[in-house]
Amino acid sequence: MPAKPLVSVIIPTFNRLEFLKKAVESVEKQSCRDFELIIVDDGSVDGTEEYLESCPVKYIRLEHSGFPDRVRNAGAKAASGQYLAFLDSDDLWKPEKLARQIDYLSAYPKIEICHTRELLILADCGGANGYRSRVWKYRQLCEPYNLMATIPLVKKRAVA
Repeated sequence: MPAKPLVSVIIPTFNRLEFLKKAVESVEKQSCRDFELIIVDDGSVDGTEEYLESCPVKYIRLEHSGFPDRVRNAGAKAASGQYLAFLDSDDLWKPEKLARQIDYLSAYPKIEICHTRELLILADCGGANGYRSRVWKYRQLCEPYNLMATIPLVKKRAVA
């Protein structure tokens, strides 16, 4: 991992080891290689800590709280990158995700957050019918009590 990475990838997790392995793999396949990977564990008891001992990640283990914001904030606090990229442990990234978002934010320096389209894969559906996309508009993300999907790339200075 670079000494001062461009991107800090933060994956919060709790008892999702099998999903976490795939999420980590999707980060490792990124075409943009200038990142650090931070896994913040909310007290898992499913072998997560043992698995991560063999991975080149920054591992933070917390006492279980059940508060996702606490877990994400611990990752953001430990991050040293210029950008923060959040990935839930049961989600995956396409290989060009980081590169495309970094290119976009570099081209438009006044923009501080870049959100991608998400593709939901529904386990009980097959084939093309198993995919559903949802496009968020910025206005929707700012509505009170709205839960923002956790796939943005954010300039760290915007949240520090």
